[in-house]
Amino acid sequence: MFNHRWIAERLLFILILMIGLLVACSSPPSTDSQGTEDIDQRLSATTVSEASTSIQNNLPSDPCADSQKASFVDLWQRHVAPVIDRIDIYNGTNLYGAQTKLMFPAYAVLNLGCKNFQKELVVKLNDLLLNLPYLADLRQGTAKLDDFYRNPDRSGTANRRIFPKTNREGEIYFAWGLEELQFSYLISTVAKYLVKYSAVNPLSDIENQFLLNATGFLANEFVAPLWTTVEAGWYPEVGNFPNVQQRLSAKLYGDVESFQKKSYYRGITDHELFFFAIAADLRYIASQVPRMQPLIEDASLEQIMAMADEVVKQRSKTDMGGFLFDVGVWDDHPDHAYAGYYDLDYPQAKHPAQQGSWDSSHSHRWPWWLASYRDAYPPESEQYLFYDGLLQNLANQFAYCVVEYDAAGSLLNNYMDGRNGWYRVRETWGYGPYTLSSTAIYGSWYLLGAFHPEVVKFRDEMARIARSSDADTIAFRTAYYGDRDYENPEKIDRTGLRSIDILGTDSLYNLNLLFAELMDSQSGKKSGTSKEYAVVQSISDEALLWLDFGSLQVTDEVTWTLTTTDQQVSIQGPVEFVDGPYQGAQGLAITTTTRVTPPSDTLDLRQGSLTMWARATTSDQPYSDLVRVNSGNQLYIYRQNAVVR
Repeated sequence: MFNHRWIAERLLFILILMIGLLVACSSPPSTDSQGTEDIDQRLSATTVSEASTSIQNNLPSDPCADSQKASFVDLWQRHVAPVIDRIDIYNGTNLYGAQTKLMFPAYAVLNLGCKNFQKELVVKLNDLLLNLPYLADLRQGTAKLDDFYRNPDRSGTANRRIFPKTNREGEIYFAWGLEELQFSYLISTVAKYLVKYSAVNPLSDIENQFLLNATGFLANEFVAPLWTTVEAGWYPEVGNFPNVQQRLSAKLYGDVESFQKKSYYRGITDHELFFFAIAADLRYIASQVPRMQPLIEDASLEQIMAMADEVVKQRSKTDMGGFLFDVGVWDDHPDHAYAGYYDLDYPQAKHPAQQGSWDSSHSHRWPWWLASYRDAYPPESEQYLFYDGLLQNLANQFAYCVVEYDAAGSLLNNYMDGRNGWYRVRETWGYGPYTLSSTAIYGSWYLLGAFHPEVVKFRDEMARIARSSDADTIAFRTAYYGDRDYENPEKIDRTGLRSIDILGTDSLYNLNLLFAELMDSQSGKKSGTSKEYAVVQSISDEALLWLDFGSLQVTDEVTWTLTTTDQQVSIQGPVEFVDGPYQGAQGLAITTTTRVTPPSDTLDLRQGSLTMWARATTSDQPYSDLVRVNSGNQLYIYRQNAVVR
């Protein structure tokens, strides 16, 4: 009976809220000092679109509805609307896939203010939230539940809604909850960006309603239970934990004997990183809309974010301005058993890597996660700048170590550290070199264009590949960015190559590219050139040495010298970085390198593709004025007379 009363109260509250939106409501909400009143009562008759109340007229036009943007409407209706319409809360695979496909389109329409698309998405998500069943009702009814949901000691409070995903036996199951976490992150992302852009695009009634429903559900029926009362599963040799908090504490600080058996038992997974990101989005929402505070005050968000900060700081490797996570932790995991095998032929024996990194497929969520963690804190705060710096590092890592350019187009190495060994080899097939490239089509890497122009170059190359009608290019994109023929398993290539083309101008993934390009045009600049860097204005061919080097190392004590022969250049010496992640630091050392002829478009390569600048600490050497480290293992050294601004 309590659940039905609660629903009735919520519906009444929503009615009050909608009436309140029509009236100028300036009085603060009443709060109960003892904290015993129902959350809805403490929020009664308030509006959550505080950031947009000052904008009542002259709303911006919908950029996606412009007659010149007819392709946006067509592509949305053919490729996004069906994904939204077919979201199935009973199907875990569907929830996983829907989040993966919808994240970038959702972000784009909220960023651009495409109100029609935005409304379609919000209406669907709000309807799903209102139709999620309560665990108490499922236990009292005829639904088949797995052992986890039948047991209150494992699944926690019954007074919460759940995603009723169903397994082949017809049981509603949990199984670590990755699908729920991933889809809930889509919900929190939409809620966050509704708030973030509400100053330009005021929220409608249904958007306000969704924001309330999403924040209340995620904070009190999802994040809080997982953190405190819902059992957190782990590998059988280790055993389960009472909640996510204790599982994380054990991984970070615990002395669990069974953890010593496998290094990956201590690995931080996407489950936990999605969990942190949802909590971070909730913290952002509450920071921007104070009247949402009562909805999140019991969710332990400060404690969760403190744990997130500790996890990222403890497990990140940021040498030379890059970003790797949990280095070496997954070396003995079965998925990484062939990470050190680089041949194209199907492997016959295990060949693990040493001190390996995450695969590039799972890592495509990092731009979203780090942006969420960053935005949970005030701009210019220490934590905000920390995560913003990691986004820069991630962009560097992606540009230097992950992206490669084949004669036919761009590809991604299978691992974030630049290794291209096999991933997740099974009895009949595995992911051979470059065959994890396909996650690039989902758009998350495009977010890093604001941090590194090489990402914009990569995105432009993806646009060329996606829109090409050339037969060879279509064959290339099908093999590396296409889909498998799952209906005919015997046809699945053993090396991970694909057989079904899913790109082309009439595709969801071309729409992602169009959205990215439209966001650039709306902002008036390429997303990859938003950082302030020194740029070479003019330089003669004689003033430039264009070098190819094999290694870049930071050392403490070196001396600056430069000598040239016909083919070899040796560079050593104390160098002070004057820009980039290592600004002010000394110690750039380049070993003997091969001098090569610069390409015809050297100047174009310099313009807009700067990574970091360094100035030699001594100025009496002919080439010691300015050093630039560039992607692709290239180094530019400028004479002192180079014109630089």
